Amino acid sequence: MTLPFFYTGTEYNSQSQLILDEDTSRHIIQVLRMKQGEKINLTDGKGSLLTCVIADDHKKHCSVLVESKIQIPKSKIQHFTLWLNLFVVWEHRRAKS
Repeated sequence: MTLPFFYTGTEYNSQSQLILDEDTSRHIIQVLRMKQGEKINLTDGKGSLLTCVIADDHKKHCSVLVESKIQIPKSKIQHFTLWLNLFVVWEHRRAKS
């Protein structure tokens, strides 16, 4: 199964732990019913792609531990954004069928 992607408005500065905003936390914990120990992907929209593990599954301030980071060069961010959007649409259609 593909790890879910989420946008975080917090710029990543090599922290090992991030606390997600209330809306994202609620979606991850209440809507998707994810638990401590499960993995997610985060992006800051500036080329940082983080693979994270849920450390605290609180519905208002979920915290995650950063496992790995990939930095996409600025010249390739637009291409990646287009690819990501197409992938999400494809996954959505595939899930419906």
